[in-house]
Amino acid sequence: MKDKIKKQFKANNMKFISIITTIFMFMSHGYVYFNQIFSHDSMKIIYWGDWLLYDTVEIGRYIIPLYLLIRGKYYPPFIIGILSIIFMILIIYYLVKLFDIKNKTNIAVISGILSSSCTITLLNATYIEYSDMYILSFLLAIVSAYLLLKSKMKLRIPLSILLIVISLGIYQTTIPIFVSLIIIYTILDIVKKENMKQVIKNFIINIGTGALASGIYFGIYKIVLKVLNIKASNGYNSINEVAKYESIKDIINMIINQYKITYDFIIHPSTYYKSLSIFINVILIIFVLVFMVIVLFNKKNKYTIFQRLSTLLLFVLITFVINCTYFLANGMIHQLMIFPMYLLYLIPIILLEKSLIKNKVFSSITKRVYKYIIVSFIILIISSIIYSNQIYLKKQMEFESTKLTMNRIIQNMENIEEYDINKTPVVFIGYLSNGPLSLEKKDLDYKSVGQSATYSLTYYLNYEQFLNYYMGYPVKVLKEEKAMEFAEKEEIKKMKPFPSKESCKIVDGVLVVKLSN
Repeated sequence: MKDKIKKQFKANNMKFISIITTIFMFMSHGYVYFNQIFSHDSMKIIYWGDWLLYDTVEIGRYIIPLYLLIRGKYYPPFIIGILSIIFMILIIYYLVKLFDIKNKTNIAVISGILSSSCTITLLNATYIEYSDMYILSFLLAIVSAYLLLKSKMKLRIPLSILLIVISLGIYQTTIPIFVSLIIIYTILDIVKKENMKQVIKNFIINIGTGALASGIYFGIYKIVLKVLNIKASNGYNSINEVAKYESIKDIINMIINQYKITYDFIIHPSTYYKSLSIFINVILIIFVLVFMVIVLFNKKNKYTIFQRLSTLLLFVLITFVINCTYFLANGMIHQLMIFPMYLLYLIPIILLEKSLIKNKVFSSITKRVYKYIIVSFIILIISSIIYSNQIYLKKQMEFESTKLTMNRIIQNMENIEEYDINKTPVVFIGYLSNGPLSLEKKDLDYKSVGQSATYSLTYYLNYEQFLNYYMGYPVKVLKEEKAMEFAEKEEIKKMKPFPSKESCKIVDGVLVVKLSN
């Protein structure tokens, strides 16, 4: 058994995948793995505890507390990096194995595209406490698809269901990964002229397995809520709010908008060389379309009308499924949710690898086009690597700016004679990023969620934790609801925000610190 596993890993270029993926991950994200640049949600490092249990479970991510029993609730970036790299290596390995990709150049391209994706960048820059978990969730969705499509195990369906349930229990937006891989594999089966009855049967079984797993996941979610006596969240990211539409018209409009989101991914990429990347994306689409037309409509291949229409339908379907979290989340999407869309880049690589048509003219064209396609992918990878490192640099500067600015705010607080560090409660009004000192960095003004702020502290809860843990300054901050009450007082509305000396004032026995109007 041991020798068989070793042979399998060697046959699928595991050593090469490990090396090349580690290189790409360090090139793209090494900066954040070796620097402390906590920001936005990643400030949670210092108050994950009972709060985490309720926060994650109530939105449907009930596996996260269990995962943290193994990893620990504190997250040194280096440990996150090591785990992320291991999981990404396995992602590439199983994708390569699933589609029988042997060419090392193609393997390197897949590794580079996925490792440098803007989803992984946003995770590390803003949500690093979840980074390894979400990448693990992506991995489990891919392995579950692999088991259904390639494995000969007797228990492959139950095991696949288990992996999907765990994946969804970490991050719910991974189901498009599973379904998209099923669709891509089905398209290849049709093109390879597999028995259509068997292809349809397999497709229904595989999709049905995903649907069943999703139902089991949701059932467990309801049980966990009841056992722990936790109410389901009604927040934007809660499983309890999935696909709540009031009319058929709303559903139709959302479907149309969802296709626009796929269009935006192509036309408005989150990368450094934007114009060049748009051009490359369009070229890749044209290549795939031309390739498939030549394959399907070549008279020598003798495809039936049903096979051609099925392939066309699946291509239309995958552009919907690939970002169906937009539909399920009632029109909300951000970069954490678009990792499945990077799987679209697999299609041209797979088509080039397979050379599905035996035609000398076509083969000649393929050989000439191949090197240009690969160069295009290299440009996309370089562009993504530059993009990620610029974001990390921005976050590093903001973290340092936040520490320096908060130190000045502490001085202002201490200049108030009535202020007693250990006794006087404090409320913060407004946010630094909305205040007079907020300054966007030229060419680093990224607008993605959690990246647009110019300071690391992006919501109220972070201020107390930042002062207590990062600044080593004990402070008793009242709850946000109380701060909102104070913000409505005329006396506080007239106060000038920091850096004014009038930004700190005792009101009704509470030290009010005004950061913005």
